[in-house]
This record gives sequence, C-alpha cells and structure tokens, in this order.
Amino acid sequence: MMLVRHTATDYLEVTDIGGGDWRVCDNRIPASNAQSVLGLISHVEDHYEVIAMNHPSESTDFPSFTEAVNSLRPAPSPLL
Repeated sequence: MMLVRHTATDYLEVTDIGGGDWRVCDNRIPASNAQSVLGLISHVEDHYEVIAMNHPSESTDFPSFTEAVNSLRPAPSPLL
C-alpha cells in the first residue's frame, strides 16, 4: 500500500495509511526506530478513535481529527 503524508505539524507527522486510518509519528525520532510511532487514529462513524502506543490496549474517542492528533502530542520536557 502506498503511504501518503496527510499533514505535518511541528514534529508530528500524520500519514494516511488507508481505510480511514492514520499513523502519527514523532519525526524527531528516526523512522527506522519503532518508538517514532506515537499512535494510530481511525475514523469510526462520527468520531475518531485513538490508540496510543504507550497504552496499546486502550482506545480513546475524539469528536474531531485535530483533537485526536493533538492527544498524541508528547508532553513538553520539563525545564532544567
């Protein structure tokens, strides 16, 4: 399947992987490193379901695509 970039915001890269699904990666981490994948988003009926890779057995629903993407944004690092 051909992967097509849907959008990129800051360091988040959102890729349409087909069938109403998107993969969200942190492009600060090399794509060859599995830790670059932050989560998956699926369009399900009237909402977007998010599975975060740090909690793969759980899913969370959001009313908009933007909220779904933003839910996968890592928290800022604490200032030293």
